[in-house]
Amino acid sequence: MSSTLPLPRDPGSSADFRAVADWLAGLGLERYAETFSRNDIDWDVVAELDHETLRSLGVSSLGDRLRLLKAARSARYDATPATAPAGVRIDEPAAEYRQLTLVFCDLVRSSALARRLDAEAYQQLIHRYHRIVGGVVERHDGYVAQ
Repeated sequence: MSSTLPLPRDPGSSADFRAVADWLAGLGLERYAETFSRNDIDWDVVAELDHETLRSLGVSSLGDRLRLLKAARSARYDATPATAPAGVRIDEPAAEYRQLTLVFCDLVRSSALARRLDAEAYQQLIHRYHRIVGGVVERHDGYVAQ
């Protein structure tokens, strides 16, 4: 089962929609091919799919949405001449824009707290705080880079 997306030969062409249908079939999700075609989902759009868009297309299964998103995400980086179907030209990769959200959290009165607690207790408290915040970020498909 390959999740590799070939880069578009002619975005919006019927060959492009057939290639998306073949990709869906390779994922075992061919039941969505007609919906993708009817909504003009071609390679350019596949790369932009998110949970909400898939939900609005009628992909109600969380598992199916996760499989589609994972395959689309990995396919952005995996399209090489060795993995592309015959007859599909591989263009040079285009620049990629990624959404980046930065969060800065300041613990109110943490200096006073550090003075009150011994170093080990304060360190344990901060580690627990980081684990909790990290869990929240990960539940929202985020990544904590420290």
